[in-house]
Formats: sequence, C-alpha cells, structure tokens
Amino acid sequence: GSYLCAFAILAALYSRERTGLGQVIDHAMCEGASYLNTFPSVSLPIFSGERGTNMLDGGAHFYSIYETKDGLYMTVGAIEPQFYSKLLNGMNFTPEEIENLPHQLDNSAWPEMKQRFAKKFKTKTQKEWNEIFQFSDACVQPVLTRDSISKHPHIIQRGMIAKQQNGMQVPAPAPKLSQTPSKDPSTASIPAVGEHTIAVLTEYGYNKEQIANMLGKKAIKQRNTSRL
Repeated sequence: GSYLCAFAILAALYSRERTGLGQVIDHAMCEGASYLNTFPSVSLPIFSGERGTNMLDGGAHFYSIYETKDGLYMTVGAIEPQFYSKLLNGMNFTPEEIENLPHQLDNSAWPEMKQRFAKKFKTKTQKEWNEIFQFSDACVQPVLTRDSISKHPHIIQRGMIAKQQNGMQVPAPAPKLSQTPSKDPSTASIPAVGEHTIAVLTEYGYNKEQIANMLGKKAIKQRNTSRL
C-alpha cells in the first residue's frame, strides 16, 4: 500500500509542476494487493492449474527451491531458455542427457524433473553449488540464513546493511541518490516514540505555543528528555 501511495504522491507533484494544479490522492492497500495478484487473476497460462502445479508457484522444476547435501537450500529461477541451458550445464547434465530431456515447458514432465533436480542438488553442498553458479547466468542463488545475509559479498559491496549505535543491524536506505543521499543509519539508533516529535513539528512551522497546546491536549507524545 505505501509504495503505491508514495508513487502517487510523486506523480501528483510532477503533475502540479506541469499544470499548477493539486489533486486528491485516493488509494487503498487492497489495490496494492490486487496488483500483486495480477498473474493468477488474469488467468495467464502460467497460472492455469491448481495451486502448486504452475510455473511460478512451485510446479516447475526450473523455478523452485532445492535442498543441498549439507541441509541448506538453493533457489532456481531459470525460466528463459538461455538460462535454463546454463542451469542444466551447471548441474552436470551430459549433452546426451540434455538431448533426451523433455521440453522445458512440458508440464506433464515437471514432477519427474523436480525429482531429478532434487537428487542432483543433494549431491553437493550449498557452497559447492554457489561456486558453480556464482558467475553464471543460470539464475541460481543460495538461500541465506538471517545471520549470513550481512556477510554475503554482494550485500557488503553494496553497503546494504548498516549497524546502528546500539548494535542493531538495519537495512541501509535505498535507492541511493547521487546528489541527495540519505543519512547514514549507522550514526543513529532506532528512535523511541516521541523522541523527535518537537523537532519535526518545529521543522514543519509549528511554534512553541502550538506545540505546547498539542502536548497539553495529549494530541502528541514526547519523551521526557525532550525540551521545548
């Protein structure tokens, strides 16, 4: 809901710059949920069967999750034929085996192919599979645990996780803007309820009397350490 609402606000601001006119934004969270449900609701071929039998809900062998030898997991999302070809090669299917495989989109063969894929993935550890597919366009990636996410090379290189002053790890602001970058969350801790109430209201133009009036009516809340 919030993402579509933010998008609508930006669209309205852009329109105002061009037309000089403001407008009311009417948005509901259920409309955002409706967008997420587009594929099943429009009855596309990729969602024509029962739940769990379609291409994108776990039915296809090339779009699923598989357990590895060490009890971890790998994700597979090789829909396009060029990616599927790299997937088969990385899984060490021989040219002869590939020649005799059913067509990728033959959904009658998906259950059997899922079993074959499951057996293949159980022959190597997650680390071994990751080394095979790390620099491949096969659309295969490891399923990371919560503790290992911050240690992943891509996460580190992108600076996606920041550690706050209280030691808590939080996502860094995204997307990154070159001219107006967001503040570094590592320089602050998660604010308590009411910690910045007065500062924010002051920034929006409320004077001390107005803020004191709202505090007196308990319309707003502040921390005891805050001062007018």
